[in-house]
Amino acid sequence: MPYLHSNVDHYYWHGYFTGPIDWNGMRVVAHRTGGCSVMSGPYQNCQATVLCNEKTKLTAENCYDGVDNDGNGLVDKADPACWRCGDGVVDPGEECDDGNILDGDGCSAGCKWIRAPPSPPPLSSPPPPPTNVGPNYCFNQSYAGCATCTSLCAPDDNWWTDGRKCKLPQALSGSMPDSALCKNDIGAVAYKQVDYYRLTADGTRQSAGLVTVFRTLAGILHVTIQTRCPYLLLSNSATYIDTNHFVLLSYSVNGVLGTRSYPLARNTTGLVRHSCYSYSIDLNEIFPNVGCQVVGGWRLAV
Repeated sequence: MPYLHSNVDHYYWHGYFTGPIDWNGMRVVAHRTGGCSVMSGPYQNCQATVLCNEKTKLTAENCYDGVDNDGNGLVDKADPACWRCGDGVVDPGEECDDGNILDGDGCSAGCKWIRAPPSPPPLSSPPPPPTNVGPNYCFNQSYAGCATCTSLCAPDDNWWTDGRKCKLPQALSGSMPDSALCKNDIGAVAYKQVDYYRLTADGTRQSAGLVTVFRTLAGILHVTIQTRCPYLLLSNSATYIDTNHFVLLSYSVNGVLGTRSYPLARNTTGLVRHSCYSYSIDLNEIFPNVGCQVVGGWRLAV
């Protein structure tokens, strides 16, 4: 835009706009002579300056005519007065200049490269399944045939090692943190262990393993059966629930007797072998918010 006032030495406007269309609603206030054939609308073609915009500045150097207009010995873009972000030339202090002062196109409104967001951290492998420490399925080492059993009859819980199926406190070499379990009056993990029996052919009882009962701070009662070699829990069912193996809980609430049965759940059908299996019972269904409170009037049968 020519400015012919004899008392004004800065009459060149720089920092002109080339888009977007209508500059988001702003209108052309001044433009270079012959540089604005279409001032507005979808076919806008205009090298214009919006006088109220902070990106616009007035200089005595033309910057485009090859003449040292301001007499400082520097011509056009060699003159710092002509260093403008958005003119398509990468000037000192700029990392890029794509001819506009718009963000979102890789070169920012301040003529700096727009950094790509940091890459997300690599996906980490899922944590390993809980594993009981040092289980020894054949804790009755004198039993004949023990070695043969452990090599041929692979159970679902991998000989007590799977801490998801064989839940035991850390105090008993299990994977469940003792800090999440109820304690007794001396501060140790509270648990009870009794023999697990089988009936022989003549009707007598024979020890076949061990039953461990303990409770979490959330009121979940775990009943874990660990069998001795060569005995296994053989669960055979056409469904995922085996009602032939269950824990029976009898209780009394406000003088009212009740019972609940908790069957053995599996993740497959057909025959499944277990050397160890845990029944998990939510006592909150019977005694709301029970936590680790002492409650009477209930018994378990496996």
